[in-house]
Amino acid sequence: TVWGIMQPLAAPAFSVSGTVSGPPGADLAYIAIEARRDGNAGVSFWDALTDSLGSYTIEMGPDTAGNPWHVGMNEPPHPYTVVPRDTQVTIDGDITGIDFILWEAAAQVVGHVIDDAGDTLEFSSVYISRIDTGSSNVAHYTQTDASGHFWIGVPLDELNGMSWRIAQPYMNEPITTHMLGSGLLPVLTDGDSVVHDLVAYTVNSSIQGFVQIDGVSPNF
Repeated sequence: TVWGIMQPLAAPAFSVSGTVSGPPGADLAYIAIEARRDGNAGVSFWDALTDSLGSYTIEMGPDTAGNPWHVGMNEPPHPYTVVPRDTQVTIDGDITGIDFILWEAAAQVVGHVIDDAGDTLEFSSVYISRIDTGSSNVAHYTQTDASGHFWIGVPLDELNGMSWRIAQPYMNEPITTHMLGSGLLPVLTDGDSVVHDLVAYTVNSSIQGFVQIDGVSPNF
């Protein structure tokens, strides 16, 4: 646990707001909603917490480089999944109506991320994606807790008789100490609870090089 103080911006330039709704009895308070941009230049993300009614407002500075930004919920509260997981918005003013809905999961995938020595990896990103969706990206992301455990829920309307892929996203993880774990899941159906540990093998050698396009760095 890390203690700190969240300071609001004295003079925000833009804002993104909306609501989180859910089934009766769902606790809608203190859910983190994040606006993030692709790339690493400057401040790459801004956050807000929902109030007791599920309303949130993300305030941000004037730098909107990288439009469109991604607005989403990184960690849906257990035992819910969220639809949509991520919404792209072009920030050129105050954006409203970016809403999210919590759904009780119809199936779940749980497990640990471990290395080849059996040691758990804490705060490591994990996702599952349905293999028939390609770039349309029917996927759910989460992060392991301090014990290396993860939980991912899937809503009923995404269970179409296809199997799923489980992996660590290559954009979010360092690859200097471990290979990124990946694997295949069975077909998920209503009521399933699948346990699947993900192994990230430690590395003992590396390959390094450069990528250029017509002799120039591609800047990605």
